[in-house]
Parts: sequence; structure tokens; C-alpha cells
Amino acid sequence: MENERTGCYYRTARRTGRPKRKSPYKNSAFVNLSDEVPEKIRALVKENPNAYIIWNYFVVNMDEDNTIICPMTALEQALSMSRSSVVRAIKTLKERGFISIDKCGPTNVYLIDDSIVQRS
Repeated sequence: MENERTGCYYRTARRTGRPKRKSPYKNSAFVNLSDEVPEKIRALVKENPNAYIIWNYFVVNMDEDNTIICPMTALEQALSMSRSSVVRAIKTLKERGFISIDKCGPTNVYLIDDSIVQRS
């Protein structure tokens, strides 16, 4: 399903191997952050502010399985960043464990680490 606002696609199939966590909140506008996140975010913002901007974009637009399928061009346009800035930021996010990346044809599927953040 495509999000008209962002141009990104959301994965509807569940990832295997990860049980869905239950939340007392039924509004999907909420996300749960683990206790370690504030320190990690501060370090990320100091190291690469664009990486934080992209991670925040992913968190806001991810589906209930913490995934987002988003072409590079959509990220470039939505965040007004150059391709090289987006590539460097995503590399930083992957190296720091904020995301992992799968492929869906030529497009990346970004999996936001659910030990850091989880959609309620």
C-alpha cells in the first residue's frame, strides 16, 4: 500500500521470527521507545544529524511491523537531501544498529530495530 504523502510503501506481511508485542494503547500514532534510546539518539545527532532526520522519518512513517519500503528518490525529495547525504545517513543508521535493510526488487526495505522503537 502506498502512502500518498510520502511516496513510500508499507509492508503488509509480518516478518518471521519476531513475535508481535502487545501495547495497552490502541492508537497507532504512538511509538514506544526503550530506555536506552535517548543516549543513542544524542550520539547519533552529534555524529550525523541527517541520519537522525531519516531515522525519525522512518519511525513516523513505519507500519505496525516496524518496516518501510521507500525508494532513495522518495527520501531525497521528502527530506530535501542529496543522494550522497541519504546514502551516508543510511549507512550510519545501519552501522549503529538503528535499522537493518532487506531488498524488495530494486528497492530497499528498511526494518527499524524493534528493541529501540515499536509502533503501539
